[in-house]
Amino acid sequence: MTDDRNLTATARYSISELTLPDTSFREDVDLISGSLATGIGLWEEKLAGLDAADAISMLAGAGLTATLCFPRTWSIFPNARMMIPADPEQRVVLICESVSRLAPFHPVGIVVTPGTAPDGAVEEARDVMIRNLRTVARHAADLGTTIALEPIRQMNGGFISSFADALRYRDEVGEPSLQIMLDVWHIWDEPSIGSLIQANVDALVGVQLNDWREPTRRSDDRVLPGDGVAGVAKLLAALVNSGYQGWYDLEIMSALELPDSLWRLPPRELLSRADERFRHVWEQAQAMASGRTALSDR
Repeated sequence: MTDDRNLTATARYSISELTLPDTSFREDVDLISGSLATGIGLWEEKLAGLDAADAISMLAGAGLTATLCFPRTWSIFPNARMMIPADPEQRVVLICESVSRLAPFHPVGIVVTPGTAPDGAVEEARDVMIRNLRTVARHAADLGTTIALEPIRQMNGGFISSFADALRYRDEVGEPSLQIMLDVWHIWDEPSIGSLIQANVDALVGVQLNDWREPTRRSDDRVLPGDGVAGVAKLLAALVNSGYQGWYDLEIMSALELPDSLWRLPPRELLSRADERFRHVWEQAQAMASGRTALSDR
């Protein structure tokens, strides 16, 4: 078993507040600081009513780094959770306002997703996407922070749904403050994902951890790393071998309507299970990366 101090020294592990949907920011700081994690992925909605300086002080006192943080409006086009406003120009105004509020936390990255192309018209939406991503990236650069573009599978009309797509958009936007965040659930089965990581690791600002349940019942039916079929340890080994030294942020979405929902667990029990699963897949990844276990193994 890996010593916890050695683990936290070699793996930057954080927990997204979305993993704890029914708790407050103050509760999240307490819960996450009591886990293996040394980082917290903020959800701006949980900061409502809090003074930013007080929230920043709480994080510092708990020894937590703000990692992959979500603004209140996080997609350029509407998404299933937030359809209004429909106009991407109006949404970008809201995103930029959130970037201004989150920048003082010095996050590793502020996450932006594509949303859904109107009527699935990807090509028609392409220029709008590039223009607005550029606006957000330049605003972030002015504030000394980074935008983390997240490719999303199945839910966005077919554009920016893979690491390869995200790389193309990043190149077209052409702003250094725009980098890419990978979520295991969205990219685990992308063709040649290991090779893409190897060739483009410098484009990565962060990785979100979870696993793919088989069969998957809905988009918010995710399981802890190592409990599904996504080969999380193999992906982590590819990242390690590529020289990635960034954060791994646990993001679990597990709808309460499901009888075995992880969100039904008491928060401390959920985080305790998450610690154990992260420790397990990290040990496997280290063995694969060092050649003690074949990379073809899952």
